Amino acid sequence: MTVSYSTQHPDESLNAFVFSFWKTENEHLSDCQYTVFPDAGIELIAYVYPDRPVRIRLFGLSTQAIDVTVPGRAVLFGVRFTLLGADYSLPHKLTINSSQEMAEGFWDVDVDASTTLNDFANAVSTQIRERISTAAVDSRKKKLLARIHSAEHVLSVRKLSVEVGWGERQINRYFTKTFGLPLKRYMEQLAFFASMKQLGGGQFVHPHYYYDQSHFIRQVKRYTGTTPNQIYQKRNDRFLQLSDQSANPAMDAAEGR
Repeated sequence: MTVSYSTQHPDESLNAFVFSFWKTENEHLSDCQYTVFPDAGIELIAYVYPDRPVRIRLFGLSTQAIDVTVPGRAVLFGVRFTLLGADYSLPHKLTINSSQEMAEGFWDVDVDASTTLNDFANAVSTQIRERISTAAVDSRKKKLLARIHSAEHVLSVRKLSVEVGWGERQINRYFTKTFGLPLKRYMEQLAFFASMKQLGGGQFVHPHYYYDQSHFIRQVKRYTGTTPNQIYQKRNDRFLQLSDQSANPAMDAAEGR
């Protein structure tokens, strides 16, 4: 693969708001194509292209794999927000599978090809802290989303409602209105993305939170359009999320902190 990909976890104070920061760099002159899986996060991405102004784009939750082209010599920086982070620090709510161009100078993000991932993460972390420090974060939302992210399987809305002390209808309305996706489908996506870590390591046996192997394969096909074996075979050529070069893979966050 001609594109490097690395991630970095936020510090502890932002664990509830950010899954990870990441950087992708194409060091070659030619374009590179790869595929991105749905990762249960909302992404803010800064595009650094040669001889062009920096662009920043916000992406809502995705329900399908996306083919992406990274131009030669391009560098991309991103922050993968948790739903709580997106709800309380971002100015826009997006429907699923949608994106929006942000205004020039958004959050005073100042990056170029030489910016390190750590410097980008520190700058964006400062912006996020400023926003959540003045927000009255609903304790029910914080507890609900923390429970979802730490779960090892798909939980029922009824069970979550009892644990959090928030009505089932209110929970479903919050998810659908704010993120465009029912809670059950979001948890299924979290489970799918968590399974990608073991798949990248060549383990094809279904994780314990799937009923059986057939269930696992169906879910992988649902979100990627291909089979676990085909994904593994192309992990170094097409699927950047399986070739993470950092010491703290972003996929760990999808399994709970």
